[in-house]
Amino acid sequence: MQSTFQNWLEIKEGKTERTAYSYVTSINRISKHFQVNEKKSINIYKITSLEVLRPIAELYNKEGKYADFGDLSNGTNRAAINAYLKFVANPENYAELVKKFQKENSFDSERNLQSTLIYQIDSLFPEYTLEGEKYQIEGKEIDVLLKKGDELLVVELKKGEAKYNTFGQVSMYIGLLKEKFPNNIVKGCIIANSIDKSLEYACRNNPDVSLKTYLLKIELVDF
Repeated sequence: MQSTFQNWLEIKEGKTERTAYSYVTSINRISKHFQVNEKKSINIYKITSLEVLRPIAELYNKEGKYADFGDLSNGTNRAAINAYLKFVANPENYAELVKKFQKENSFDSERNLQSTLIYQIDSLFPEYTLEGEKYQIEGKEIDVLLKKGDELLVVELKKGEAKYNTFGQVSMYIGLLKEKFPNNIVKGCIIANSIDKSLEYACRNNPDVSLKTYLLKIELVDF
């Protein structure tokens, strides 16, 4: 449901990619906030009943119990839950949006892979926050830069196979960041469809660079 909501925001509501991402992550924050404060385990993205969702949304409106939390980020939390309420009330385009999502996220380019990663930062790297995408440093461009406390994480994306030269690329980024931020711990993560053996060997004795492969996921939505 989360990915379908993202597409609905962009396609039907005309939101920018960044705004849609902000709304999507806001819903996750509201789910966590509700669980902690109401002592009830919920995932708002699993709620498709307006009767259940509407009272939750009202808690975060200006007159609601959690109005202050709704006010955060210039009211983004409140705008997000109200947008999701509108989304749930209009499910007729689910099939169309799911089809578009599957087409656009086939990872035919590293930009598509990057967009999908950014959408899911909270679930893929739950302890990190997004420091920058296409982060510029000394004329170089880091795909995604994440932060956790005093640790910076360089994320390099490859839609196909990641080879040995990717290790050198990430090592260079790490060096540049260490020079710019000497008080920070800097690590790297290479995400690709597959990993070349030479790259695997290069990373075995370097704990600062981790390797991950991605899998495509299809989400089914009732309509």
